[in-house]
Amino acid sequence: MIKQLLFAGGILAAGTTFSQQGLEKIIVEKYYVSNAEDSTGSMGTLPVGSVTYRVFADMLPGYKFQALYGDGDHPLIIKSTEGFFNNEDRGATTANGIPSAQLKNNSVALDSWFSVGAAAAGQLGVLKSEDDSKANLLPIVTNPMLKNKDTAVGILLKDQDGMIAGTPIAVTTVGIDNDLAVFDATSLADSVFKTTNGAISALGGSSGPTTENRVLLGQFTTKGQFSFELNIQIGTPTPGVSEKYVALNPKIGELSIPSLIYKSPTKTTPVDTSKASIANLTNLNVAVFPNPASDKIFIKLDKNAKGSFHAELLTMDGKTLISKLLNTNLETNIIDLSSVSSGVYFVKVSNNESVYNQRIIID
Repeated sequence: MIKQLLFAGGILAAGTTFSQQGLEKIIVEKYYVSNAEDSTGSMGTLPVGSVTYRVFADMLPGYKFQALYGDGDHPLIIKSTEGFFNNEDRGATTANGIPSAQLKNNSVALDSWFSVGAAAAGQLGVLKSEDDSKANLLPIVTNPMLKNKDTAVGILLKDQDGMIAGTPIAVTTVGIDNDLAVFDATSLADSVFKTTNGAISALGGSSGPTTENRVLLGQFTTKGQFSFELNIQIGTPTPGVSEKYVALNPKIGELSIPSLIYKSPTKTTPVDTSKASIANLTNLNVAVFPNPASDKIFIKLDKNAKGSFHAELLTMDGKTLISKLLNTNLETNIIDLSSVSSGVYFVKVSNNESVYNQRIIID
């Protein structure tokens, strides 16, 4: 049944290959970190230090998000080492079910939910760094909580709340009604969401509200170590043709990118977002060039970058071919590609706090 739903927007024949891949990466944004004031004023148990994560699918222009799914070969898993926070006042299992006017009340804005683009009813979700609309801050800015100014928070919610007014696509769920209890009305009820025969889908497809074409897939609040394994279907600009991306073990007609698998850092040192080197949990200020490449690539880090940085060259199924410790004292680091065959690969640059992925072509 789940496969019939997923393929309703476009048939994907066995052995299908793609000349272009529309899913560039999965972005995990640290949206907020709860403090003692938030914990005291919360409707539902909200441990101090709980992190609210937002997960986005970053696609090329013209592509549409269709479904987040799990099947027998590729389970969809979202979990934490501690329970997920659920607001017990006006929370919901999907963002569309939360009236935007309620975001001004207690801890509603930190509720855990799925989405296919919405941040609340009548509100589309964007990265805080993409949201510069002061006119759209009314629900959040009037909330007496959500004032944490620690550098771990990044951009303050009172300045940019990651929402722009719009008409979100409705969420259609299949086969996961019982599983959704993880994100229902009781806080810290469970720490694992898993389905092997279910989907969170956008019938007709969902596009991002900005030219970056990023669709918000969910918001998850927990004090524990947050992790996921995602499988995603997106529609291509060609009518009736879709692409399927799986976290592990892609089969014929399936693709994979490293960022479909995520585990939050265990390090508790606050992220200094005053440095240009870190924009959010998956966006370092990194330049990888040229692309396409031949015998070598150059990796340029921000001049303020500190700490240890590693670069990896990964195959499309996540196998590491090259691993190198980068020298932050150099303006650019060079990766030798002379032993690598022509094809499509991923360059992964990471430190203890952040990860950057870029797809490259080696010719």
